[in-house]
Amino acid sequence: MAYHSSNATRYLRAVVTCCALFGYLGVFTPAGARAQPPSDAASIERGGQLFQQYCTECHGRDGRAQLDVISDATNLTLPGDYYNGSTDQDMYNSIANGAGVAMPAWRPVVGSDDAVWDLVYYVRSLWAEQP
Repeated sequence: MAYHSSNATRYLRAVVTCCALFGYLGVFTPAGARAQPPSDAASIERGGQLFQQYCTECHGRDGRAQLDVISDATNLTLPGDYYNGSTDQDMYNSIANGAGVAMPAWRPVVGSDDAVWDLVYYVRSLWAEQP
């Protein structure tokens, strides 16, 4: 009986460790990432500036990805078509860590988790219909 209890304890520790490493309920958050800050007009404005600086080459100035450069870039005005999900956390992960082959990780480029969240809020502001 002690053997089974010991295995159960090891299993529980492994589960707790995985949750701590990969985030609650399996949502991946990079080490050192801060909690999601609230969205406001200033964060959307900062995100818009970052978007114009870094994202228009693939997603277009309006986010519709109607460019001949990248054929599979996501139209950011249609959240139902997002390859990796359209929750705030899904978008954060795609921007911060990259998405698929064509989209690199932008967290190192934009310089902070707050900047990635600003991009999330800006992209969400492009949606034709707000959920």
